[in-house]
Formats: sequence, C-alpha cells, structure tokens
Amino acid sequence: MTSNQQQQQAVDGLLKLEDSISDSPRYRGQMRLFDEYANSLESSIQGLSKASKALHQASMEYSARWSDVVNRISAISKISPAKDPKIEQQLAGLSELLMEIERGRTLHSEQLQQILVQPMECELGESGLITQVKSARRRMDTLQS
Repeated sequence: MTSNQQQQQAVDGLLKLEDSISDSPRYRGQMRLFDEYANSLESSIQGLSKASKALHQASMEYSARWSDVVNRISAISKISPAKDPKIEQQLAGLSELLMEIERGRTLHSEQLQQILVQPMECELGESGLITQVKSARRRMDTLQS
C-alpha cells in the first residue's frame, strides 16, 4: 500500500466523504476541525524546524569551541620541557574523552534532524497529509461558492 493510499484511508476513517455529497453541517464542522488542526500542526512543525535548526547551529558553535579547548590541551602537553609521560597520558585521555563527547553531540543533533524534523517537514510538502487536507478544504470551498 502506498503512502498516499494510507493517508487516504486515514482521512476516510476520520471523515465520512459520503457526507460531502449532501454537504451536511456535520461534514462542514468536521472539515473546519481538520482545517484548524492542519493549520496548528503546520505552525507547530515550522516552529520545531526553526528551533531544531537553531539548536543545531548552537551545537556546532559549541563543538567548535570545545575543539579549540581540546587543541589547546594537546598543545600544553607538547610544549612541556619535562615531557612527563603521566601528564601526557592524562591530557591525551582528556582530549579523547572531550572529542568523544563532541562526536556524540553532533550525532545527537543530526539524529534529531533525520528522525524527527525532516519527516515532519515532509508532511508540509506537496504529498503530505497537511497539504492534502488544505487542498481538499479549498476545493470544497470552491465547489460551495
């Protein structure tokens, strides 16, 4: 079953399309409710997308600053005239730990985009359910006028 067929089934299950023929007040009320929901959902997704992009940008800036700190820690171990192996080992371990934390932060930000935000943004596209509901509402309004 295609995505469009699944979406159509979802709409058919929630909205009785045969009521559109008689243009009953119940059908009009349901269409208004769907339209309001679609508008709210669209606004929420756009807000989530904007917040997610801002978070991603802030995360990248934060990671860049931490990378600078890690590089400076590494530089400290290299300039020491004593070349104490324990200090070098501890600083190297700290550098590795901080880099691993930053890799995790980057991965987290990317996963948020891929798993949550991008699929929701797809619902705002031409084949998305939100667009289909709005299009159906416009067609209904055109037919009724």
